[in-house]
Amino acid sequence: ACVAAGMVLQVTLRGIVLRHLSVEVSGGFDNLLQTGEPAGEGTAAHTALRVTGSISAEADDEVLRDLWDRVVSGSPVANTIRRPTPVVAGLRIIDPGQEPGHATR
Repeated sequence: ACVAAGMVLQVTLRGIVLRHLSVEVSGGFDNLLQTGEPAGEGTAAHTALRVTGSISAEADDEVLRDLWDRVVSGSPVANTIRRPTPVVAGLRIIDPGQEPGHATR
């Protein structure tokens, strides 16, 4: 969605008529079973992500490829995945009877 929205924005800003746009993201995991319990070698992480676009628009191929490259390289989601991002985890334990939606007497 991030890449699609970025591409729509870029063609719109340039007055390019967009007829079709689709974005497909695919990839694989190193070791999906690693989550929660260590299971074998590797980590539970993507080995690579592939972002493939299909577009039909009233612009030269070179213009569309340049916009695509700009959008993908500037994507907030792609940049978050591309570089190390700290993960800050927390857990709030709720006492029984204090759960949301639980009526107290």
